[in-house]
Amino acid sequence: MEVPDVTVIIHTRNRADLLPVSLAHLEIQTFPAARFEILIVDEGSTDDTRGVLERYTAGAPIRTRCFHDETANTAAAWNRAIEHAAGRWLLFLDDDLLAGPHLIEAHVDAQELAGGTCAVVGHVRPHPQIDPKTFMRWHALDAPYELEVNRPACFLDWRAWNLSLPRQHVLDAGGFAEDPELAGLEDLELAARLEARGLRGLCSEDATAYVWRPAGIEDERRRYYAEGYALHALLERTRSEMARERYLVQRARWRGLLDRLIVPCSRGIYTMFGGHSSPFVLFPKSCLRAAFRKGYRDAVAGRGRSDRP
Repeated sequence: MEVPDVTVIIHTRNRADLLPVSLAHLEIQTFPAARFEILIVDEGSTDDTRGVLERYTAGAPIRTRCFHDETANTAAAWNRAIEHAAGRWLLFLDDDLLAGPHLIEAHVDAQELAGGTCAVVGHVRPHPQIDPKTFMRWHALDAPYELEVNRPACFLDWRAWNLSLPRQHVLDAGGFAEDPELAGLEDLELAARLEARGLRGLCSEDATAYVWRPAGIEDERRRYYAEGYALHALLERTRSEMARERYLVQRARWRGLLDRLIVPCSRGIYTMFGGHSSPFVLFPKSCLRAAFRKGYRDAVAGRGRSDRP
């Protein structure tokens, strides 16, 4: 069997209803199917994810392997996937994203342009068929930081949503840190180490993946709280002034003065009107940033992570 150029790594948990759609978009890539593989790590799903994956791999047109990991640790799941990957490059893709038809080809083209040793950052955009008022995952808290096409991208943009890395560089760096304090931003901690070791980032316009499903406000608040909590450990680990500057506005105390008003207002409007409503679109970013700030404050104060931020 031909050794693949790329291993697409998908970490998943309780997404039995979404995986078939996401995997179907990997079947229609312009990049030859014989030159990439799919590696899925299921992190302790309690729904029918295992059954979905078993049925898919039985007849998949692309080489697909699955692992089931009960550690409930994303970094550990990613590391297991990296250990078993056969590709020269690792392409990390969120399980709720739809790969554009040129996604893998664009990553490979960008990697080859950079000599094969680069962190290629792809774009994540709302699907064109989705109502723009739909509340979906805000894949970048720092939305003003737009990536410039075919220009360098700093490690803070190397999120493992749509990102390719040379496998050997990741192995040499020791993989993802399996520290619970970093859970939520473990990809940026690895990115900081890779950049310090000389790896450079590049943005690819054609490596596009799409957000295509509505999100729940409570799920997103928990995700942002986790990232805010992990920010404290990230800053301590990396000592990055760039990270401090980028997130300084979110951590500023005066930014949290209205949090106690914004959060209940957002919840109330979402409950009454839903995520498609015009009134609701005014509130989600403020609500998510409030959760981010609370996570950061809890970490600084030495409090344990909250189950309900």
